[in-house]
Amino acid sequence: MISNPTTPALSAFFHNGDVRTVKQGQTIVITEQDMGQMFYIDQGYFKASIVHKDGQKNVLNILDAGCFFPLPDLESIWKNMTLSYEAVADTTIYVVPTEGYYQERLSNFEFEEAVHDFYALQIWDMTQRSKMRQGDTVHNMLTARLKFLAYRYGKPVDQKLVRISVPLNETDLADWIAAEPKSVRQELSTMSKAGVVQVDGDFLIVDKAALSNT
Repeated sequence: MISNPTTPALSAFFHNGDVRTVKQGQTIVITEQDMGQMFYIDQGYFKASIVHKDGQKNVLNILDAGCFFPLPDLESIWKNMTLSYEAVADTTIYVVPTEGYYQERLSNFEFEEAVHDFYALQIWDMTQRSKMRQGDTVHNMLTARLKFLAYRYGKPVDQKLVRISVPLNETDLADWIAAEPKSVRQELSTMSKAGVVQVDGDFLIVDKAALSNT
């Protein structure tokens, strides 16, 4: 999960761009030949995925306010792949030319620092997900993601429960932690029976205290 506290330097630059609203369910698709624009999230969320040549799609992350994409400096990582950014809520973005982004990095030290911080956050998150995939259990991987989702996106239902405001189904969660949907379904069922999680369509209601003790 990438959550980037908005910095004045990033916000000031990207807010000079063209503002657009991306409706829930709409997708921005980017290939390695199509990196001429940068998109900055002002409000809302995108589900970022890799689309492989065979059409298989894997969820990379959830991006929210203060994040920007794509990341041209990491272009080699996504070589021969297509990046898909699906709005999981009505989302406001600002669009700037990539050329202007590079010019700003050369002329504005604070902006360059903020970009480096964001890249560091991206790389840290990718490293954590890579570690999670190397022999960890579905229970531990799913629990770690649910804890972050509950902390970052949880809206109080009552004194015990929070509703995660980002819609994610079991397939999304499975892609995110590189697990089989069947395994995630079974784990969610076990958590539901234990009173830790309630599944409400594509939304999850979580008992934060119970989740912390799992």
